[in-house]
Amino acid sequence: MKENIAAANGDIAISFDDYKVKTYVRIDMLHINGFSKEIRCINGVIASGCMPEDLKSQLTFLRKLAKYEKKHQYQYDKSTYKTISGVKIELLLPRKIRTLEQKRKLIHRFMTKVNPIGYKIPWIAYEVKRGTAMYITVLLSEREYLDHTQSRCYNRNYYDANGNVTHKKGEIMLDKQGKQIEEHVLFSNKVRLFCFNKLTFKRMVAQLVDHYVQAVKSVLEHIHTKFVIKKKTARGRWHYFNRKVCQEINMMKQYVEFYCNRAVSLMKDMDLDRWMEEYRGRAAPVPKMKEIMAVFHKFKKRFEKESFHDTSGVMRKIAYKRVSLPVLQENLDVLKKEFMHELVCIVPAIFQ
Repeated sequence: MKENIAAANGDIAISFDDYKVKTYVRIDMLHINGFSKEIRCINGVIASGCMPEDLKSQLTFLRKLAKYEKKHQYQYDKSTYKTISGVKIELLLPRKIRTLEQKRKLIHRFMTKVNPIGYKIPWIAYEVKRGTAMYITVLLSEREYLDHTQSRCYNRNYYDANGNVTHKKGEIMLDKQGKQIEEHVLFSNKVRLFCFNKLTFKRMVAQLVDHYVQAVKSVLEHIHTKFVIKKKTARGRWHYFNRKVCQEINMMKQYVEFYCNRAVSLMKDMDLDRWMEEYRGRAAPVPKMKEIMAVFHKFKKRFEKESFHDTSGVMRKIAYKRVSLPVLQENLDVLKKEFMHELVCIVPAIFQ
């Protein structure tokens, strides 16, 4: 019964940890090659926006946009810098939204929330099927569609032979008759709807999820979320198990550190009179110090990797997670025996 409920309502769920509706949203930033490749892969169009209606196909307009992006991309010698030409947003389509009209309404309401300022950003939406799930992919440009005539301006300052400014940056260009020079502008400069950096990326994805959930709610008016994410109950044995695992690993780390320090102190105390005569007035080196430090760093590396291979070649895990307590204790015993064997070979009197 639970599997049937999950199959019917598993696309949108409620988490009892924060009491929020959750779904799947993925966002990718595309350079010009990726943007052109996505345009070529489009088969059936569900919805589109901010495109001229006189064109026979939206794909014709997108190919023209990609050609413009290719022409105006930034190019630097000996550099891998590339400008972002488009954004791809992948949305998991709820199974309750089946008709084409519902899908169009969903995408239009989602894009209205994504672009509340009202920029004429060209976008197109199409369906992608993976397994039994249906996804809606929204491909949008980061250039605004203008299609108007404007006066041409200078993009920098111009000087005469004496160094005086003849034309300032931003000043309108005039012809020989003193009239303004006009030009037809199809696309604007960059209009960045999304800011891609490590600090704001997670926040931006969370906002997209909220926008998409609100759009789904407005289309369906209500969502029956029978399938929910179970909340983990904090039981006594669960806490004891985690504390016990941490205690076992930390005690083994302390064991390795203590006996390595003890080995160094024992080597310092051996034949101290001869050292004082040989290294009078200088710091006497500790015998076999490098070998002891090598053993310490070897086992420290094993704890950092959370696994090691024993003498028979079997890989054993010593991690804090995904390892049961009996298996962990057995692996730590093997690790302890190997440590004692290697340290005894260097300092025979270490464990006496």
